[in-house]
Amino acid sequence: MQESSDLSERERVALEYADRVSATPVDVPDEFFTTLQRLFSEREIVELTAHTAHENYNAKSNRPLRVAANNFCDVHFPDSTEC
Repeated sequence: MQESSDLSERERVALEYADRVSATPVDVPDEFFTTLQRLFSEREIVELTAHTAHENYNAKSNRPLRVAANNFCDVHFPDSTEC
């Protein structure tokens, strides 16, 4: 993940956590979780985890079901002939 001075430590760690939770296999080592616990409450960690899992669920179900994007951002997905 690219570092940005525009992000706070909490924001950087939250984004890294989302990346780690989204990885296959999930990769949240104890050392990283300790950092997470230092910056976020138990409730906040549960919320971050739930939101990340929900977005991963949406991504894994919407694409194969051909659910149209809402055009919040322009992202290119290769069609089956490009794979």
